[in-house]
Amino acid sequence: MATRETVGLIPTADHDAWDAFAREAGTIFHSAWWHRAWGASVAVYARTDDDGIITAGLALHVERYLGTRAVRRPPLTPLNGPLIGEPPASNRSGRHSWTKKQTNAIMEAVPRLGLYDFVVRPGTTDALPFLWNGYRSGVTHTYVLSYGERDQWRDNMSEMNRRNLSKARREADEADLSVETDAGVSEIAELLKDTARAKGFSFQRAAARLGSWWDEVRRREAGRLYAVRDGDGAPCAATVMVWDARTAYYLAGGMRDGTRRSSRLNLLLFERMIADANEMGLDFDFEGSSLPGVERFFRGWGGQLLQGTRFVKIPSFH
Repeated sequence: MATRETVGLIPTADHDAWDAFAREAGTIFHSAWWHRAWGASVAVYARTDDDGIITAGLALHVERYLGTRAVRRPPLTPLNGPLIGEPPASNRSGRHSWTKKQTNAIMEAVPRLGLYDFVVRPGTTDALPFLWNGYRSGVTHTYVLSYGERDQWRDNMSEMNRRNLSKARREADEADLSVETDAGVSEIAELLKDTARAKGFSFQRAAARLGSWWDEVRRREAGRLYAVRDGDGAPCAATVMVWDARTAYYLAGGMRDGTRRSSRLNLLLFERMIADANEMGLDFDFEGSSLPGVERFFRGWGGQLLQGTRFVKIPSFH
């Protein structure tokens, strides 16, 4: 007898089961706790088998945006698409069919809203369930340094990043500066806000919940704040990294205005984040940027270019 599967909203009491599934099939960003840490409402739509085992699903955050109820990602959350478990079929056709069926069922279960915006991670190659449900697609990208290349990644760096990293080391040595990994979130928040403003995007939504979000990340031992301080002890450059079972992610960074124009100290922060990711046995994901200068900086570290997909739908109710 074929296994009957159902899809629907699971109770909050079962969110721990969803988070366990997300650890296996997805990323830290797909977990329910990540949404709650941002103060975001989260509804989990899961597909389960007859034994109640989750086989696919979606952690969904809905809020008012552009005058309508919309699917939105919480701040500093690059991914929010559906998660599909390991296909039970043994041949290729069966695996593709099973995955397509699961994805299509999840997308059909999403409630009626005025705007949908999903970003799926690299490796999610089957766009048809989204297209069948009226979504338009666009390409996203990131660069990833694989743990398997931990001893060779420097060979793939650009000459510019290599030179600037050497200059940053000399600058730090001359000023007796070093990277620390226990900076307080409140003292680096201003750096993050100032840099966001300089690059032309808003950090207000993240700043409002940054402290409580970071408390939960720290409680779960899933992240680290990095900073370089000037001679007076004030942070002049900082970065934020979080991780899950497979990958460490750069999420945000900031530099003091004067430091941004004259210093390369932020390269020391990236070098340390990459080293820490390697020590934990994790890949390092730069979580790519569409800003030309930032993209060039990320590309210069020599990671593998990976493409993901963004799916957006604005339904017509007429």
